[in-house]
Amino acid sequence: MSISVSYIIPTLNYSTSQINRYFSLFIVLFGTIGNVLNVLVFSRGSLRTNPCAVYFLSSSILALLCLYSGISSRILLGFGVDPSTTSTVLCKLRIYTVYVTATISAWCTAFATVDRYFCSCQSVYLRNLSKLKISYRLITVATVASLLIYMEIFYCYEANQISGPFPCYGKNSACRYFNSLVYAFFYIILPLMVMVIFGILTVGNVRKLNRLVAPASSTIGGSTALAPTVSSKKNDRQLTKMLLVQVLILTILNVPYAIQLVYSTFSANIYKSPLQLAIENFCFA
Repeated sequence: MSISVSYIIPTLNYSTSQINRYFSLFIVLFGTIGNVLNVLVFSRGSLRTNPCAVYFLSSSILALLCLYSGISSRILLGFGVDPSTTSTVLCKLRIYTVYVTATISAWCTAFATVDRYFCSCQSVYLRNLSKLKISYRLITVATVASLLIYMEIFYCYEANQISGPFPCYGKNSACRYFNSLVYAFFYIILPLMVMVIFGILTVGNVRKLNRLVAPASSTIGGSTALAPTVSSKKNDRQLTKMLLVQVLILTILNVPYAIQLVYSTFSANIYKSPLQLAIENFCFA
């Protein structure tokens, strides 16, 4: 091994541990602030009856649970004191919590996109599908489905794995392939497809409405008669804008993660030099 390579490997490994320690702290800090603000905003009385706000509220609460169960382990790993890498019980519980909460949160955002599409439709039947009762049912279905889909984690995951990319990982190739494909499909690919498709349809509907509907207002006795309606429409527009921005951000962040997840799984049994491992760990830190 050349001098340059022998210097690069420990440098990359040290940089990876520093990223896990300190950059993860920033993620926790800003993630906590953002999600807590979302919870405070979407739990206000004026938004509690809005299905889209209910989806956002649920997604933010679940994102907080996912953040602390997932990122906290990375921070501890950076300091070399992560108990889930040596305790099989903690390993299973942590991964199960991360996967379930992340998946439900993603589907809540996907359902919010569908809800915005229904709200923007000219069809009365489709607009009536945007109901609070339906939002609760869909969140319940997503929760039950996620809890069942990832039950295999309690069989597949073990601590102290030396052959995988992480100490807390699938105990054999079949488990690793199955888990990675299921997680990538149900957490990333399928929800993103729903978000992108209905996001595009929503933008199309909004443009049609802007062309067809002219601004109108009427006043009775010097007061605006349509004030509640105007206020409701304003909330809907703001929620739609927030949702489309969130869909764009999730697409940018999750697509590379899906690629990394599949690559790590299918290349786990391939021999890699110490330098290649150091580079991959640094890139995926």
